[in-house]
Formats: sequence, C-alpha cells, structure tokens
Amino acid sequence: MNIRTELQNSQLCEGLTEAQLNELMNKITVKEKHYKNNEILFYTDEVTKVYILVKGNAAIAKNTSSGKRILGKNVTEPGELAGEIYYFSHRNPFWDYVIVLEPTTVLEISSIDQETLQTLDLALQNQLLVNLLKSVTRKFEYIGEKVRMVSEDSVRAKISNYLFGIQDDDGSIELTETREEIADYLDITRPSLSRELGRMQKENIIRIEGSSVIILDAIIFDTFIE
Repeated sequence: MNIRTELQNSQLCEGLTEAQLNELMNKITVKEKHYKNNEILFYTDEVTKVYILVKGNAAIAKNTSSGKRILGKNVTEPGELAGEIYYFSHRNPFWDYVIVLEPTTVLEISSIDQETLQTLDLALQNQLLVNLLKSVTRKFEYIGEKVRMVSEDSVRAKISNYLFGIQDDDGSIELTETREEIADYLDITRPSLSRELGRMQKENIIRIEGSSVIILDAIIFDTFIE
C-alpha cells in the first residue's frame, strides 16, 4: 500500500497541494492497520487517533441494557474519516464503540492534536479545518435521517424509508448489508425485519432477488415514506 496516496485521496487531505501534504506528513504519524470482522476499531470514550478507511466496513454502535446492539453510521467509502468527532470532542459520547463488520484496512493517524495543527502553515490549517467540518456535517445529516427513521411507528415504515434512502437515481436498490445489520440499524429484531419483508413481497409491493430489491407497487410503497 502507498500510504501517501491513500492519505492524499482521503477526506482529510482533500484539496491539499503536494507541499501541504508533505508538511502535514512531517508532523503526524500514519500507520496501516488491519482488522478482522467483529473487532473493535475504537471505543468512543478513549479515542487517541483519527482513522481513514482504506477498504472494508465499520459502524458506530451502542449496546442497550438488554445487550441488543444498535448500529449507527457506517464507514464504507475509501478515504472516509472515522473517530474525528470523538478525538476533538470532550463531551460524554452517546455511542459506545466502532465495530468492524468485514475485514477492514485503515490508516491510523496520531499526533494530530491542536498543538500540532497550530504549528502548520495557516492555509494548511484552514483547509484541514474545512475538511473536518465537511466530514462532521455529513455525519450530522446522517444522524438526523437516522432519528427520523427509527422514530417511525411501524416496522414497515422503517423498512420503506430505509429502502428509499438507499435507492439509486435509476430506481434500483442494492442491499450491501446483512439483514442483521439492517435490523440493528433500524432498531428492530432480525425476525421482525424478515417477516415484514416477506409480507411486503406477498402483497406484491416489493420483490427481492438476491441482494436486489425491486419496487413493484410504487404508489403503495410511497405511502409509508415521510
């Protein structure tokens, strides 16, 4: 792996010149790390690094008092940041940890604290700040969508809004997560998810073919979307 190339293509280093990238790399420590499925990437109350996804899938998660796991935002796009909110925040986090959902490779960045950032060229500081704000904004938008989705009263409404949210511009829907992960995300049980999907198929609202979902009755499907 070319760490410099991966760093250059990341959300953190978007818009940096070659000279700015050189300056940044001289100040921070970057290591390539590999994680297996179900390993913990980090706990949100003890974040000492910022992470950049190279490949794989990881999600923020929380356990309820009964032991049920609830999944939040997934990190799946190469170059996407993880941990930056908790690294720079001193508030007590709502989420507990970030868990790896498939074999995953990341870049771990340390020595990117406020003192280090203040030693960088001002233009570089500003660009890094803009990039971090963009990343945080994306996550806040996601949180708003997540809250709206899980607050739906019915399982069918939750499923419909989830499918609508991942629908491509051409109308196609491709499930990239397991049913267990989708159920965790929607805060419902896996059996409830499977039963409702089965009912929606039986009522000819949708058809599931492998990992693809086809909307058969858009009018009825749209009645559950808010």
